[in-house]
Amino acid sequence: DEEMSEEWKENPATANQMKWVNDIVRKATDKNIEGLAELKKVYGDGNINGEVASEIITNWNDKVK
Repeated sequence: DEEMSEEWKENPATANQMKWVNDIVRKATDKNIEGLAELKKVYGDGNINGEVASEIITNWNDKVK
């Protein structure tokens, strides 16, 4: 069912996603990577849904390695 498979995007990010996202944001901040302001804008107050968490992990994980 198509609707169910999209539902995670609307739901709050899971604890595992948040752990990963927070780690990315912390590393990005420590390294002061290019685009840090953009990342922080996407992250906002940290109250993000599954879709935003997934985007951050996909788009930023390689940049902070």
